[in-house]
Amino acid sequence: MLLLLLALVVLCRPPYFVSNMETFPDSAEYATMGLRLVREGGITLNIEGRELLFRYPPRFSVLFLAPVHVVSDSIPGNGIVLVTLSGLPGVVAGFLLGRRIARLAGGVLSSLFTVFLPDYYVCVRKIMIDVPAAVAGLWAALLYVNRT
Repeated sequence: MLLLLLALVVLCRPPYFVSNMETFPDSAEYATMGLRLVREGGITLNIEGRELLFRYPPRFSVLFLAPVHVVSDSIPGNGIVLVTLSGLPGVVAGFLLGRRIARLAGGVLSSLFTVFLPDYYVCVRKIMIDVPAAVAGLWAALLYVNRT
């Protein structure tokens, strides 16, 4: 529990700062698609008066980001809350994998490595699908290790 609290404190980033969309156009497209779906009921992008489809499939924006915009105000960066929370099960999976290999000490070290892994730390602070995909991979690895 203490590791999850530490991970939340380290990985947390306020929505206001995420609204800058540092990874442009990826973050901007994901956030805008979820916001436009809630506001206007469509997933098109208006560029110079033309309605264009987004480059990415709408799965992430519809399943992750749109529900956040339904229950909160319309700041584009609000999706980071769910992205950050989706990173916590990855820390748990890292702990369980490490504990399976080297008991409690291995679990603690593995979860800390997961939190401070540069790609994980950077991507959990952006509105992108990288962290939910990494978490799915960690849980798949854990299921594989437990079955063998």
